[in-house]
Amino acid sequence: MNGKVVTLRNERYLKNFLEENKLRVLFYEFFKDGFSYPNKEVYNSLKNPQLKKVIKGDALSFLEGLPPLDNLQVIYTTYFDVVFGGKGCHLREGEYLKNKMSMSKLLLECKGFYKNFGLYLQPNELPDSLEIELEFMYYLTNLLVENFGKDDSENKIKKILMAQKDFLERHLVHFVSSLKECLKKYEEVEFYHKMCIFLYDFLRYDLDFVLLNLDK
Repeated sequence: MNGKVVTLRNERYLKNFLEENKLRVLFYEFFKDGFSYPNKEVYNSLKNPQLKKVIKGDALSFLEGLPPLDNLQVIYTTYFDVVFGGKGCHLREGEYLKNKMSMSKLLLECKGFYKNFGLYLQPNELPDSLEIELEFMYYLTNLLVENFGKDDSENKIKKILMAQKDFLERHLVHFVSSLKECLKKYEEVEFYHKMCIFLYDFLRYDLDFVLLNLDK
């Protein structure tokens, strides 16, 4: 009887783990698109995200304030494209360093995370950009789903979860916290500020999820 209870409990845990990671994929895809340049494809995904099908309540209510595409593109370029005169809310982690790590060390560390999973950047991609860091978490979460239930997958899943833990703790959580503080200074980026608050809350929850599953 006890053995049967344990088996049922394990089956329930595994099912929940798979479903939770499928949901995490949708979250990371949404945020990855949300903080990339708003071309038509990105804009359409923000107008009608897959998350709307699974999230109840008003968590996505800020999407009702999505500016028209032309306006959003101007906002994005004006406030984020600091190379061409943007106002300074950088979408690069390195711009928020507080003497804990040099820029060169940060870039090498990010590249090291990506390289460990066979990922290499294109010449125009920045290792510490928010879009790339979110895409990395999206990729790893997809790997969890793809490896789920395969023979000898336990070690792979643990390796992926450990990488996500380290990446969240060392990079994304602090990065997004700093970005959130910058965005609140400007009324014109209210939409991005609200999305950043949503992202920050999600990342803290996601780190708890990863830590919990590493203890299983």
